[in-house]
Amino acid sequence: MNKKINKNKKIQLNNLMDRVIQKDCFKIIPKIPDKSIDLLLTDPPYGVLGEKLKWDDVDIESFTKKWWKMLKSKMKENSSAYIFFGQKYIPLGFKIFEPNRMLIWHHP
Repeated sequence: MNKKINKNKKIQLNNLMDRVIQKDCFKIIPKIPDKSIDLLLTDPPYGVLGEKLKWDDVDIESFTKKWWKMLKSKMKENSSAYIFFGQKYIPLGFKIFEPNRMLIWHHP
C-alpha cells in the first residue's frame, strides 16, 4: 500500500492502520488526530544524524522533548508508550517522560 499523504490535511485514521510511515516525524505528527494513538512504539533518533553526525553530537534532550511534546496530545488517555533508549540515556528518559512504570530489557 503506497498512498500519498496530503501535506496540508489531517491524516484519516483508516490510512494509519497497519502502516509504517517513513517520513520526517516533525512533519507527520501534527497531521495525526488528537487522542487517536493507543500504542506508541519508537526507537529514536529518526534519522536526525545525517551523513556527518554521530548520535552523541545530537542534542538528544531538546530533540526528544520536541517530539514527545508533539505526541502527547495524540495519545489516548490510557495509552502506552514503549520508547527504546540506550542505558546512558535512562536518566534523561525519566526526566522527559516521567514514567509511572519502566520495562528494562537487558541485551548482553
